Amino acid sequence: MNMIETVQSHFPGQSAQLQKEYDSWLEYYTREQQALAKARQKHRDNGSARTGGGKVYIEEIRQDAKLLGKLPGEKDIIAEMRARANPELPFKLKPYEHQMQMLKAGLIRDKLAYFCEMGTGKTKVIVDIIRHKCHGIKAIVFCPKSVLGSWGKEIDKNSNLKYNICTGNRKQKLKLLTDPDADVVITNYETVVSFGADPGLWGLFQMVVLDESSRIKNHKAKRTKLLTQAFASTRFKYILSGTPITQNPADIWAQMNFLDWKMLGNKSYYAFRNTYCIMGGYEKYQIVGYKQLDKLKRLISGGSVQLTKEECNLNPALPEKVYQVREIDMSEEMAKQYKDMLKESVLELSGKDDVTAPIVLTKLMRLQQILSGQYLDKGRNEKLEELTEIITDAIGYGRQVVVWARFRPSLDIISSRLAGLNIPHSIFHGDTQDRQLQIDNFQTGKTKVFVGQESTGGMGITLHAGSVMVYYENEFSLETRKQSEDRIHRIGQTKKCTYIDLVYNKTLDRKILKAIQDKQDIATYLVDSFKEGVYANRK
Repeated sequence: MNMIETVQSHFPGQSAQLQKEYDSWLEYYTREQQALAKARQKHRDNGSARTGGGKVYIEEIRQDAKLLGKLPGEKDIIAEMRARANPELPFKLKPYEHQMQMLKAGLIRDKLAYFCEMGTGKTKVIVDIIRHKCHGIKAIVFCPKSVLGSWGKEIDKNSNLKYNICTGNRKQKLKLLTDPDADVVITNYETVVSFGADPGLWGLFQMVVLDESSRIKNHKAKRTKLLTQAFASTRFKYILSGTPITQNPADIWAQMNFLDWKMLGNKSYYAFRNTYCIMGGYEKYQIVGYKQLDKLKRLISGGSVQLTKEECNLNPALPEKVYQVREIDMSEEMAKQYKDMLKESVLELSGKDDVTAPIVLTKLMRLQQILSGQYLDKGRNEKLEELTEIITDAIGYGRQVVVWARFRPSLDIISSRLAGLNIPHSIFHGDTQDRQLQIDNFQTGKTKVFVGQESTGGMGITLHAGSVMVYYENEFSLETRKQSEDRIHRIGQTKKCTYIDLVYNKTLDRKILKAIQDKQDIATYLVDSFKEGVYANRK
């Protein structure tokens, strides 16, 4: 009987999962030993070694290799697997079955990506991992600013950990980051930009978590470079995302590289690009396709947990989604504004030799602003009237409503209408200071409507007190749309979720909705469609 068969005999019914976990351990620590051997050869007289872009501490690798990489004996392996695969944790809130499996994977692996659909409970899993692993060590969580308070609430619900929400000026942040009594520090991504890759500061943390890790998808971005450098030697690393590949598969490299470049086997983005991307366009600088995607998927799977709500068997717990479209005719004043702007834009771009995507998107955004009603003088805002009817009907049936808009003036228009009707509502945008209070008021029923900027509130927060969601206008991002929908369709939701798009007939609204329904990248679809009109006008 070989080693894995011996181990499996101690855990009947888990053979396939244990085989995968065992293989992952063996592969990971074999690579670490190989890296260590090369480092020793190159730096025989040095106390530490450098491999790739990060610092590998020899003593730490020795300990890990002794535990798993060298496989000292079946008793040691079985004991370790028993402790990690069957954690005896006193849960404050009992996890769902799929969350328990996610937790086990995180306890077994020190570096792991959770690419799980929104609403599957990733945050609770991470809190339980921190509870289990943070004995005398500190953890830091980087997340969007809009969900700082949500992380704090999740920690309170699931643990007795002490935490700091790191906000304020540089001096205040430094005090919170270096607080010796805090088990966890929660901060936004801009904090690392403020302090840079200071090893003295970030070395205080032995665990780092990136929530919504698509924020570091751009390998050239300053925050991506700083985070990767600052936490290159951190022992425990976890990244969370419901949509890891937002525009193309190339977005995955920086996220996996943050965990460990060896997971994908490419030390640089350009090595990754040469392996998996087909280059074309002007001087072959543009990605026009992909190759070896099956291999890439296998490598990603080896370093991640990937789950959808359906795979989590949450269908019995989560209600269905229902989509509706309210088609509206513009008032005469708005129709004239829209047609004049469209004609002006087409004529202007028809005279340009190089019509770039940013130029087109700027013109389209101006058209979308007209449809918001912010430039109306005396004309009737039909979209606002339709929204008002939806909200009053929903409240009458005892349901709460989430409204998403793109522009601040749109939020002001909607808020003013609700205030005039004496309808209590929460407001959520980039400048909102009391963000958690606005969320709490809605979740507890103090306000019946949540009016939010989709780009600010569409990620990470929980709004499942609401069961009706209305899109006054959409962002040009399919990822943002998907994320925003799941603010109400989450664990704990008991009512059918209704999604309503307000669409002006024969306008940009219709094209955006078509891209969403076809699951196409909205910005690319709109740019291509607009260019077709420009080129047709030239002819």
